[in-house]
Amino acid sequence: MTPYAALIRRQRQDPGRPLLTYLAPGTGERMELSSTSFLNAVAKAAGLLRDELDVEPGDRVGVRLPCHWQRPVWWAACAFVGAVYVPDATEPVTVTSREYLEFCDGAQDIVLVSLAPFGLPDGGPVPPGVIEAAVAARSHPDDFIPYDEPADDWPLFGDATAAQVMRRATDLAQRREIPEGARFAVRCDDAEVHLTQLPVALAINGSVVLLNDESTRTGDADVDALLATEGATYYEGGS
Repeated sequence: MTPYAALIRRQRQDPGRPLLTYLAPGTGERMELSSTSFLNAVAKAAGLLRDELDVEPGDRVGVRLPCHWQRPVWWAACAFVGAVYVPDATEPVTVTSREYLEFCDGAQDIVLVSLAPFGLPDGGPVPPGVIEAAVAARSHPDDFIPYDEPADDWPLFGDATAAQVMRRATDLAQRREIPEGARFAVRCDDAEVHLTQLPVALAINGSVVLLNDESTRTGDADVDALLATEGATYYEGGS
């Protein structure tokens, strides 16, 4: 099972159930994406990578994004086109937010991602030669049809292939004792956030709540109350 196949299956079986919920308690922002809305965002990002930037299977894509719902979207977009997701790095094609633009010197193509609610343009200036994702992605379809369906052995993240990523996500869910179908919470400083922010949810057919607040900790009453309202639980378990 690849992330592509897992997302397509989830959308077909349960299109309206939440897949990813992003919470920023410090600002009050909440963004919830069902499998359908998430897949639409991924399709547009993947179309931009493949059809405008000529990203092909095996190409490396640098992703410099903070803890935000846009990060798993671009992770999945890489999986859809067969690209290698390279976090916190500058590659020939680099996806970034404003705060990391200064680190993108040397990239041939820079995609600027808005962190504004709903992914709308943030209204800030766009440097010459930089692609504004919130504008450019609009022209791409809500459905992404790969030329070749992503294969199990396509590289995806680090030394892991697409299938290996999903196996690692399944193993991680077992180690942390995250049950099938669970709605679980993830902090941004999770050591394995690149697995917990999406692949684990796909592996267990569950839902992930991505909590972005560097100043809060699991034991804080306000965070506990917020997660209780969301029906989400931390499963930290073993590592």
